[in-house]
Amino acid sequence: MNQPGPNPPGAPPRADWYPDPTGRYEYRYFNGVTWTADVSRNGVRSVDTAPMPVPGTSQPASWVTTPAPRRSGKATAALVLGIVALALSWVPFLFVVGGLCGILAIVYGVIARRANPPDPRGFAGVGIVLGAASLVVCALGVFLTVLVMNEVDSFTDPPDHDVEITRCARNGSSVDITGSLTNVDDRSSEYLVFVRTRAGGEMGTAVIDVGRVAAGSTETFTATLRLPGIDPERAAGTETTCVVTHVTGPYPFGVALSP
Repeated sequence: MNQPGPNPPGAPPRADWYPDPTGRYEYRYFNGVTWTADVSRNGVRSVDTAPMPVPGTSQPASWVTTPAPRRSGKATAALVLGIVALALSWVPFLFVVGGLCGILAIVYGVIARRANPPDPRGFAGVGIVLGAASLVVCALGVFLTVLVMNEVDSFTDPPDHDVEITRCARNGSSVDITGSLTNVDDRSSEYLVFVRTRAGGEMGTAVIDVGRVAAGSTETFTATLRLPGIDPERAAGTETTCVVTHVTGPYPFGVALSP
């Protein structure tokens, strides 16, 4: 009597010899529907005349499968929200969204862990950890947000000042610009002066970095703006103008922006 091989996963129980579920014999024959009285011990077949109670199931125990654990939607939501929260919690301004996602990740994770049956894959626990970590990282997001706002404010709203152009002259296809800036505020600051020029029918804008000017001090600045389209012969006798359009603070983080 050969020991039967395993059934293919998911296949219905086939007629074959299986370990005797009653324990009285070594093997018992299953006819595909129910157990029979045909039994075997040490390769010798016989008929079992005693009643045959089969515990648990009318199918071979080797064929019965355990159902897959039920997936928890809240545990999956906790994991996804935790990942999103950690990705956004350090980003300036978006840290608010990250913090909310972190709180939701913790809430869904706790609900999933208390469910019956509990989350079998551990997604709920990971979501709780990621959500808690994102709330800590939110402090970095707040710091970076304040830093960005200060940089932008310094660029768009520099300290009070007076600026004037003292010389504006065309030199061939270029324009020479000279001026001065006085910081009339009580704090020092760096300044950028934007000067629009017109010469020989051509226009251009010069961005002049004055540098840091102490409170109450005056700094002189000079610049040369090249206007390749100027025809020196045709531009002779025409007016050259230089007008300060606006003054800003330094570029935020050194990145050039339009004022």
